[in-house]
Amino acid sequence: MHDRRWRLSFFPAKDYLSPSERRLPALVALTGTLFSALLAALVVLLGRQRALALAQAQVSDDARRQSEERFSAVFRQAAVGMAQIDTQTGRFVRVNQKYADIVGYSVAQMCKTDFQSISHPEDLVVDLARLERLKAGEISEYHMEKRYFHQDGHTLWVDLTVSSMWAPGEPPGFHIAVVQDITERKQMEDSLRGSELRLRGILQRLPVGVCLVQADGLMKFRNDQFVQICGYTEDDIPRGEDWWPTVYPDVQYREQARATWMAARAKAIEGDGTIASGEYTIHCKDGQQRTVEIAGHRGRRPPFHPGGSQPAQGGRRGNPLPGLLRPAHPPAQSPPAAGPAAAGAGHQRQAPAQRRLAAAGPRQLQDPQ
Repeated sequence: MHDRRWRLSFFPAKDYLSPSERRLPALVALTGTLFSALLAALVVLLGRQRALALAQAQVSDDARRQSEERFSAVFRQAAVGMAQIDTQTGRFVRVNQKYADIVGYSVAQMCKTDFQSISHPEDLVVDLARLERLKAGEISEYHMEKRYFHQDGHTLWVDLTVSSMWAPGEPPGFHIAVVQDITERKQMEDSLRGSELRLRGILQRLPVGVCLVQADGLMKFRNDQFVQICGYTEDDIPRGEDWWPTVYPDVQYREQARATWMAARAKAIEGDGTIASGEYTIHCKDGQQRTVEIAGHRGRRPPFHPGGSQPAQGGRRGNPLPGLLRPAHPPAQSPPAAGPAAAGAGHQRQAPAQRRLAAAGPRQLQDPQ
């Protein structure tokens, strides 16, 4: 003003910031420092967790690899056939050499086919039905005997066990099939079955009565001659314990029969097991009293009358025995006895001529064990 220059300076007379506002820069700096420290700690923690996870993954991978190697070794060297199969399609994914040898194919050929193609149609229906139950989670494994078609065309029998490879709740993926060739066993069973049928036919045509008693007391077989002599069928006397009171209603005579039987049994044990024949008077179904000649054979256990036997000391009645059938040839004259020595009735004794004729042929047969 009027060629004069003025300089104005202002000086605060007092602080206009509140105490909290004055502390704000320090708080901001402290917060930034803490945040940086937390962030650094988080980075370190995440790094350590990642390293731990990698280490655990490595351990798990090693364990998985070792488990896979062990499984592969067992799979390849197993004494039975093993295969990994796609549950949805039935195709073989992995097959060991034993499985391929059983059906006559190579491992490469097996991996190009499915189990349906080599299964017998009659057994495949049952197999697929059980596989559906496996896929539905109703069962975790199943076992069956089935037939396969060998590469050369013949049929073979295998013992099959199927187990799922998926965890509960997971969709079906693969399953393991374990097979064992049982063709020889099946052939042996068929042969034994045929032999049993032939033996039954022979026993059925024998001119003497034959009855076989099992270890549990069940009278398993009796031929027509047996029924013709005494009249009792399976419905009348189903078990051995029913024989005594039915055929020997007189108590005193029944006890005499048992004592005679025990004496004959003791001699058989000391000898070759053949029960000497004896004459027995039985009460038939038609009410007649008939004298029959009966012989038997003991097995590895003591032999039994059709109704069992009573120990000499009066203990519990024993169980009748199953076993090998052997005809017994009794002597021409036998002391009177009172019980079938083996398991049924022989022929009626009416005259000396009949006795001589009976002595020339087989007698009552025991079913020893």
